[in-house]
Amino acid sequence: MIIANIGTLLTLETEPLHNAFLEVDQGVVIRFGSMASAPRADVDAERRVVMPGFVDCHTHLANMGQMHGSFEDRCRAVAAAQPEELRASIERQIAMMLAFGTTTVEIKTCYGSPEKCLDAMPHDVIRTEMAPPDWTLWRQPHFVDALAEGMTAERLLATKTPVKVHVLDRGLEMALEAGAVSVEHLLHATKRDVATLAQTSTLAVLLPAMAYYTRAGRFAPARQLIDAGVKVALGTDSNPGDSPSFSMQMVMHLACREMGMTCEEAIRAATLHAAAALRLDHRLGSLAPGKDANFLILETGDYRDLPAVIGSNLVRKVYRRTYAAGELSPA
Repeated sequence: MIIANIGTLLTLETEPLHNAFLEVDQGVVIRFGSMASAPRADVDAERRVVMPGFVDCHTHLANMGQMHGSFEDRCRAVAAAQPEELRASIERQIAMMLAFGTTTVEIKTCYGSPEKCLDAMPHDVIRTEMAPPDWTLWRQPHFVDALAEGMTAERLLATKTPVKVHVLDRGLEMALEAGAVSVEHLLHATKRDVATLAQTSTLAVLLPAMAYYTRAGRFAPARQLIDAGVKVALGTDSNPGDSPSFSMQMVMHLACREMGMTCEEAIRAATLHAAAALRLDHRLGSLAPGKDANFLILETGDYRDLPAVIGSNLVRKVYRRTYAAGELSPA
């Protein structure tokens, strides 16, 4: 399939290309280039932006969707649900994210039985088990995640599973000692934390929608992290309690408005860097020959509109590769 007449092609592997085409075949990018060398056209992009699909690397979608009540109420709802009801709830939320341009989703267990939640997740998501200090690891998830408070590096390392850590207040040193792939939230990161993180390859996953919805009074120090050389990713933290959002576009808007990120930094954080936080950047997050053809056609011809416009969905059309069971797995 040839997508032609692209106004601006954001590959994130090259500088933006103007008046371009993109060729894909069987869910894989084949090549891209100038319209001057384009073969026949199957899809006319009508001078709009084409770019990689969003990667949401931090969600809690294993829930029954209710936005009212307490955390305990949500756990009881999951416990009472039939497996097929929980699966249907997760799939409805993924469909809403897809409409906003998210083509890859990570889901953490959170509400009730990790085993039940993991079993209900579709095969083509990245599965992460949230781990209390006394947990049992179920179903060989792709990652294990934990609250830094009350956890030890030794306990996490004993799982022999790649680690992510919620660092809400303190615990960065423990997370790094455990070799965390990413540290999440970092709402209270200090200058010392930023300098420490900059000496590692661990990614910072920032979740501005949660800070916004909870009126936390502060956002993670994205500007300082990026300036120090830390690779920053963005996620929705989608959950019915303190971040009821399915839109990476809203997250990018907050990242630019409240955290000092540029448009280009926010787009990269929501695509290629988010894929790196899932160890999937070898196949997702950018458009390059051999990588998965997950991409968007926007309503606009200027990608800078993406984080600037609020209250509207600027995604015109979503293309997403279909994955067989077990095919989407971190490197």
